[in-house]
Amino acid sequence: MTIDKKQKCKEAIKALGADKVEKLYQIFGSEKIPIASIYKLLIKEKFLELFDGKKPIAKIAIEMKVSKMTLYRLLKENKNNNKT
Repeated sequence: MTIDKKQKCKEAIKALGADKVEKLYQIFGSEKIPIASIYKLLIKEKFLELFDGKKPIAKIAIEMKVSKMTLYRLLKENKNNNKT
C-alpha cells in the first residue's frame, strides 16, 4: 500500500469511525467499495426528498452543493425509471 493510499485509508477511518468501516467490510468484503455509486444514490435520495415541484431546482442545488445539471439528470432518470 502506498503512503498516499495508506493516509487516505486513515482519513476514511477517522471520518467514518471504526465501527462504520467494519460494517462496510461486512457488506462488501474484499471487493472494491463503489464510493461514486453510493454517493450518487445518496444525492438522488436526498434530492427526491427535497423536490416537491415548488422549490426551484437551482435553490436545491445550492443547498445540496451540487450542480443544477446533476439534479436535472437525476430528475430525468427518475422519470424514465417510473415509466417502466
